[in-house]
Amino acid sequence: MSPTPEVSPQRPPEIQALLDATVDAVIIIDSRGIIESFNRSGERLFGYQADEVVGRNVSILMTRTDSQSHDHYMGRYLTTGVPHIIGIGREVDARRKDGSVFPVFLSVGQIHGANPPRFVGLLHDITLRREAMKKRARLGKNLYIKSTEDFLTATGVYAPPRAIVSVTAYITNEAGEVLLVRNLHRGDTYEMPGGQV
Repeated sequence: MSPTPEVSPQRPPEIQALLDATVDAVIIIDSRGIIESFNRSGERLFGYQADEVVGRNVSILMTRTDSQSHDHYMGRYLTTGVPHIIGIGREVDARRKDGSVFPVFLSVGQIHGANPPRFVGLLHDITLRREAMKKRARLGKNLYIKSTEDFLTATGVYAPPRAIVSVTAYITNEAGEVLLVRNLHRGDTYEMPGGQV
């Protein structure tokens, strides 16, 4: 049986319009973590209708790891008053109705003057940003390999035929002893004791 949602006063139409117009999910919870309000962007982001989540614990929108610790964090804040996330945004994983997990940037604030305390959470989907960062990291790695190959080719150290899958570079000291061998495609580094190959 779901907990009964607390009765909230009717919102002024301007506030409701603001909640409905924002592109981020806005969720209001009480001091027990029970969802009191869930805006339209929250519905789009999570796949739930507001009436499916209002009155339920906010942990329904979290991964198992986060949901297990959420009530503990809230209890600690209510006891000590020391915020660990309130006023400090952070990246977390969220869970949709279909069970899929996706990254969000979560900002939490306390609604001042509410007794018992109530909290508002803003969640921004950062899936595209994470994918762009991964792509940039892959491109950066490929750029490093390409620029190293270009440098070695330009200095006459090696001329890569198209069939070569990996390139091995030998770094030597002035006496000609091999100090370092590097497979440029894998990034493996081997230090050669005594300069022996």
